Formats: sequence, C-alpha cells, structure tokens
Amino acid sequence: MDIEYSESYASKYSPIPLTPEILQKAGFIKENNTSGDCWRHGYFQIDSDLMAFVEVPDDRFRLYYSNQLNFLHQLQNLYSATHNVELVINL
Repeated sequence: MDIEYSESYASKYSPIPLTPEILQKAGFIKENNTSGDCWRHGYFQIDSDLMAFVEVPDDRFRLYYSNQLNFLHQLQNLYSATHNVELVINL
C-alpha cells in the first residue's frame, strides 16, 4: 500500500462530534437530574459534559463504565459492546 495515498485518503475524513441532535436521533431522551441536564437511553446516561455512565445489570454482576464520549463512533462502539446490537440512528 502506498503510504502517501493512505495519508491523503485518511485526511479527507474526520470523526462525527456528538451533538444533542445526534443523541436525539439515536433514541436518547433529554432529562434533568440533580447534576443538570443529561441524555438517557436504557442503561446509558450521558451528562452535559458528554461523560457516559453505563450500568449493565446481569444476574451475576453489574458493570459500571464511565468515560467521556466526544464522537459518534465512540458511542456506537460502547453501545454495541454493552448491548450486543448496533445503535440505531435515524439520520
């Protein structure tokens, strides 16, 4: 593979930033809790600083995950990893 071509090809693309519009189109619902506005979708809660909190209940354990999500692909990867299905986004 030609490295020059790869760098040129890759520079044409950039990650899609998470926005309230994208969260809404992905099925997240805006709520107001004690720490301010947040977006919720099942186990997910994303606060106004785009910190994601995921609690996955299971018969044997609970998984708590928190991390900052800046881009759509990060949200898609986390959702897929915790739900075993793709996140549906109606763009």
